[in-house]
Amino acid sequence: MKKISGFILLILAFIVFFFEKFSVTGNIIKDNFNMNFLPLNLIVIGLLLASILIFTSKKSLDYLLIPDGSEGLLKKRKQTTIKEFERREGNIKKVYIMKGKDSEEDILKLGKMLKGGERVGIVTFPEHYLEYRELIRKAKRDHRFPKFVKVKKVNTREPGKDFPEKWYNLKESIYGHLGLWEEKLKKRKLDYVENRNDKFYRKFKNVIKKIIGL
Repeated sequence: MKKISGFILLILAFIVFFFEKFSVTGNIIKDNFNMNFLPLNLIVIGLLLASILIFTSKKSLDYLLIPDGSEGLLKKRKQTTIKEFERREGNIKKVYIMKGKDSEEDILKLGKMLKGGERVGIVTFPEHYLEYRELIRKAKRDHRFPKFVKVKKVNTREPGKDFPEKWYNLKESIYGHLGLWEEKLKKRKLDYVENRNDKFYRKFKNVIKKIIGL
């Protein structure tokens, strides 16, 4: 909506500008300046400034999505959510915790919730975000996710300041790549956990998650 308003103001500015240019008659330049320049050009400048402010303002989000997870992951995601609220000056309509049994279910449930045209942010680490993007691509392929949804990454990972933080980031990255490549290699249609035949792989992922301590 803001973008449309910005375009309208920009078009109006050009209309007023050209109207002012073509309103010059046979009068001398001084007379034309005194009569037309000040009010019309102030209108043009005002419209241009208004459109610039709209285009450069912090865009709102319809949803800020927080994937469910372990206590440690949720803590980081909630901290990042607070920072994102501050960065966007509160321009977030709704925060939604994704409570699917896994990432695939998260996207299927999200696909049912959205109508199309929304702006959503996903609060998670980079590899997990890429996994979600891959799942969204597949959900669209299966006609289970609406079109024209803009998905933004809200990154929870910060550079490690010491060895424990760097080690945690590495473990997070390993687990994230495991999920990402699972989705890249799978060709089947998306479905809910109870309808899938992949219990072995899900157990394997849970074992890896416990080993690396996420």
